[in-house]
Amino acid sequence: MNYEKEILELLLNPAKINRLSRYEKTFEYNVAPFVREVMTNDKTYFIETAAYLLGKAVEIAILEKIRPEITRVWLSYDEISEYIVTNLPDHLHELVLEMMDGCENAVEAFMLNETYDVAKLLMDVQFIGESLTKKYKLYDVLVPGFTNKEIATPQEIYSFASNFIMTHFGNLGYKCIDFNPNMNGVVSYVLEKDGQTFYVLTNVQVDPKEAKFQRYKMHAIKKAAEENNAKPLLLGVQIKSKDERVSSANVAVNRGEYFIRTTEMIEIVK
Repeated sequence: MNYEKEILELLLNPAKINRLSRYEKTFEYNVAPFVREVMTNDKTYFIETAAYLLGKAVEIAILEKIRPEITRVWLSYDEISEYIVTNLPDHLHELVLEMMDGCENAVEAFMLNETYDVAKLLMDVQFIGESLTKKYKLYDVLVPGFTNKEIATPQEIYSFASNFIMTHFGNLGYKCIDFNPNMNGVVSYVLEKDGQTFYVLTNVQVDPKEAKFQRYKMHAIKKAAEENNAKPLLLGVQIKSKDERVSSANVAVNRGEYFIRTTEMIEIVK
């Protein structure tokens, strides 16, 4: 799909953009106060920010169809990170990344020859993201044999695995003091053992995908641990359905039994 061409065409012809008031209000409150001062002096960061905001708009448009009960408008400056995190199954997450790549190229090309207001441009890419999601019905892109309502989202997988993980900690002699139900939190679990507090960051993936940790998350949990006299730990988790039909598709669904495997906990020392 040539998203770059379509996004650039809409940016060059703004009258064709379908503008949605819900983004405008959220954007003006959370993002616009920062963009003119911070982003006009850093072209690369500005282009990446445009792509991140478009990606979040696409995510929201898809979630409205496959998980309407959890949809929220969350486009804020603080949620722009070095890595796009979505609460979408992998096959839909990849579509978001593809559109973001097209957005980066389109915005860069647009900025070469056009005058623009940075806040308006960032808001327009959100409108464009939602419009293209609906145009191509990305929420109807399926893994063969499954509906998108059947396939578990990353948040659902994280929540599903939590009971096993807490039992695992207990078997290792740790006491679980606290659990963060949000998969995007800085600290997933707070543990205690022999008078020492531990902050644990977990990453749960569907086998055969390996759990990997973003650098900014490792930095964040290390900082939080240092500020609270705790030790920062990483725990990777893989789940695999005992149902061959599900496991062969490399997905997880919200039913059935699973094999769960963990890595050794690794302390962040640098």
